[in-house]
Amino acid sequence: MNILIIGAGQSGRGFIPQYIPKDWRIVFVDKNVELISELEDKKNYKIEYYNSNKHKIIQLNAAYTWDNTNVDCEIKEADYIAICVGEQNFDDVVTELRPRLANKKSNTLIVTFENGTNPASKFEKKLNLSGFMLNISITQAAIFCTTSNDGLIDIKSQDIHYLPYDRERVDHEILLENATPIMKFTSFLERKIFTYNCLSAVISYLGYLKGYKILSDAANDVDILKTIDIFSNNLNPALAIYFNVSINDQNLFFNQAMKKFQDPFCIDTIARNCRDVNRKLGLSERLFGPINLIEKYGYNADILFDVVAAACLYEKQTFNTNSIDMLLEATQLGSDNIWIEKSINKYNLMINHK
Repeated sequence: MNILIIGAGQSGRGFIPQYIPKDWRIVFVDKNVELISELEDKKNYKIEYYNSNKHKIIQLNAAYTWDNTNVDCEIKEADYIAICVGEQNFDDVVTELRPRLANKKSNTLIVTFENGTNPASKFEKKLNLSGFMLNISITQAAIFCTTSNDGLIDIKSQDIHYLPYDRERVDHEILLENATPIMKFTSFLERKIFTYNCLSAVISYLGYLKGYKILSDAANDVDILKTIDIFSNNLNPALAIYFNVSINDQNLFFNQAMKKFQDPFCIDTIARNCRDVNRKLGLSERLFGPINLIEKYGYNADILFDVVAAACLYEKQTFNTNSIDMLLEATQLGSDNIWIEKSINKYNLMINHK
């Protein structure tokens, strides 16, 4: 089997390869020239596991930037194509991938590895294979594993043997190791984003305000823990109703996320979790999605407006962005919308406090 991984970042080379059978041919494609040069030169790298003596050596066959002529052949021969870039980069990938797919003759499964809301559908719409005489399926997988750089190409990772994927989008089970077929995957992924990713945002942006650099340090801060306790008492009942699960089940799901973020051996940075603010402020994303449900079912979402404001402050202080314009663009809401008014009021208080 041949697998082509588009995106050789932390997840691309740290998460996906842990599930690839040893006898598969692995090829990376990425626009980062320095990273690709190092991967191509060494042809292997190491994944070390947090709080463990275990490690895994990943042997790859090739690594290319898009301008390498060998990419055409690799796409033509690929049985699996893993898309491991953020949704904001889908357009760039489609521009490079679509014309090259015209030369394919064998069946191919494309898998998106991106914790957005239904990324496979978004990628499929952008790819638009109508009129192509191809047998291409597109499904999606969720990432529950934290990875971090350990040098230019080596990786540190959690040791997690769980790869949930959307079974309804394919007519056969995928052959990656520990792949777990999930029905109603869109709902499954949405619950993950509204729980794990929402909690990550709360910890990260509030941790940023307090000057933390490491996620687990912020997740163990006494004041942030008090805020999370209030937040969870409003989030979990709303999500339990919306996703039709018991409150005990939702509390357990939330606590599993909390345990992950509090693990001091899992070195994840505040900066990594704070990035891409514009995407994270979308109405169906990890902050306004839960705000909508919390208010819909009669609970209090005030804490999340603090987090939205903190995200805007992070963007302004890090990139000198006009945060209010960014917020309006990301949400597509007017300045007189009550959610926008609450967020701006919180933001102004933070600015004045600073």
